[in-house]
Amino acid sequence: MRIHNNELAKAARAALAPLGCFQKGNSRIWLDDRGWWVGVTRFHLGSHPRHSSFETGVCWLWREPLRYSIHNGLYIDDADSSSSVEHFNEEVRLASRAAHEVLRLRAYFRGVRAAADVVRLKVNPTLWDDYDTAISSGLVRKPDLARRRFRSIAGATTSEALDFQVKARQLEPLLDNARAFKQAVWQRIAKGRESLGLPTLGAAPKLDA
Repeated sequence: MRIHNNELAKAARAALAPLGCFQKGNSRIWLDDRGWWVGVTRFHLGSHPRHSSFETGVCWLWREPLRYSIHNGLYIDDADSSSSVEHFNEEVRLASRAAHEVLRLRAYFRGVRAAADVVRLKVNPTLWDDYDTAISSGLVRKPDLARRRFRSIAGATTSEALDFQVKARQLEPLLDNARAFKQAVWQRIAKGRESLGLPTLGAAPKLDA
């Protein structure tokens, strides 16, 4: 049995909408707007009920994304899951697991400090990882770490480094002024929200805890 889009949409709506999540158009993507980041849950349909899966994770809005991507997250494959009931409602089970992960992400990333702890420990960091670490570390007033990551970006020689280097040159001089740095990051978050069609926030979210 293949999960039907309409059935999955109903199950996702029942599990995720009460949490405040919303569907991206008619897609299998559900979003959780947390102000400075967006939770992204993307369902994948398998040819068999137990081959379905979903991805869930965080889209950092300070990256000024042009589309909903998962920057930190996980992929959950239900291929090995089982049920004592042969015709268990696969849509409900999958959506319920997704709702659990939404709540887990909310609890973990309640503040920027958690984000800073996660991104700085990535093995073999990419330029994006360095950028995420620099921004989150600067927000929680760890300017030395932020400066090292910005300078790591400045020293990169890959073809994609130029855009990152422009961003780093704009932000690094602000690290000694916490208020100015926070305002600059908030402007990038606001731009990211606008690019994704998210509503304008009446006030900037708390970015230093």
